[in-house]
Amino acid sequence: MLQPQIRTFGPNPITVAGTVTGLPMTRFDGMLALTVQASVTGYASGGTTIDLYLQTSLDSGVTWQDVANFHWTTANAVKNRNLSKLTPQVTDKTPGSLALTASTSVDGIFGDQFRWVIVSVGTYVGPILTATLIPS
Repeated sequence: MLQPQIRTFGPNPITVAGTVTGLPMTRFDGMLALTVQASVTGYASGGTTIDLYLQTSLDSGVTWQDVANFHWTTANAVKNRNLSKLTPQVTDKTPGSLALTASTSVDGIFGDQFRWVIVSVGTYVGPILTATLIPS
């Protein structure tokens, strides 16, 4: 793997409903595992849901597919996940964007690029979303 680096996304204040797509992160060639920590802090009131999707691309950013979803409602929380490239996928996986079930992940499918997408519903007061990737 080319120089493993910890990558941080945020802090991202969440105030209104919408979708925000982060820039692609590159240089993940040869990575076998990925540890992810995502947190919402500073929640005061309002809102309905916040979903953070981690996506990867197998075709240099043309098509993006979900590999993890972190889901919050109306409370602060820190969530951790470990993903492995070594988990075989023995059935076809159709790339889906913003389609992964809340609080789930898909092991075994890692491209050389990743990006974050935030989807928030409702008007919030205070929450800040931050996420960290630790490749290995």
